[in-house]
Amino acid sequence: MFTRLHEVLKSQDEKSLRAIHTRTCAAVERLKACEADLIRCLQEVDRFRAETF
Repeated sequence: MFTRLHEVLKSQDEKSLRAIHTRTCAAVERLKACEADLIRCLQEVDRFRAETF
């Protein structure tokens, strides 16, 4: 019985870890997209400042 219980708990842990991994990957993708957008905004500010001086 303990072996089965251990297997069930291990299976649940693996599912939880997969879910956490999936959420982490999605968060990283959103972070990369936001970071790229921020870089574009800062480049636009630099271009604007260069044109006005």
